[in-house]
Amino acid sequence: MFNLLPWRMVGGGLVALAFLSLLAHDRIVTRQNGKLKEQIVACSQAREGERAAYVAAQEEAARRNKAEVERIEADQRRVTHEVESDLTARLERLRRELRAQAAPGSASGAGAAQAPTAGAGPDEAPRVCLAPDELLRAAENEERHDRLIDWVERQTR
Repeated sequence: MFNLLPWRMVGGGLVALAFLSLLAHDRIVTRQNGKLKEQIVACSQAREGERAAYVAAQEEAARRNKAEVERIEADQRRVTHEVESDLTARLERLRRELRAQAAPGSASGAGAAQAPTAGAGPDEAPRVCLAPDELLRAAENEERHDRLIDWVERQTR
């Protein structure tokens, strides 16, 4: 009848081939898993390096920003001090000059409160008569205004 031995050999060969394929597949998977683990570790280390570099860059930027803010504030304090000192000196000089003009017997006559002459011509600018204290206050306000403009211009440079 029919001889089964060749079929058994073919079947045994197929089982052996399947077993060898399973072993080879297991080795391939193990090797791939090892490579994947290495890649994951390398990516994690690279990510940690990037994170550390980012944190260091942020800290450096914050330090530079703080130094720049401190420099600007110091510059603004210096400008403010200079303008205040200049204003104080100018106001003192202005007060001395106006007191000297308003003093009786001064070289300029009776001072700023003197009435305009009746013979003023049409080309002459109109005059305002101010009392010495009003003239001083107006001059001081003008000087303060000018120094404020200087201060704002210097602060925005």
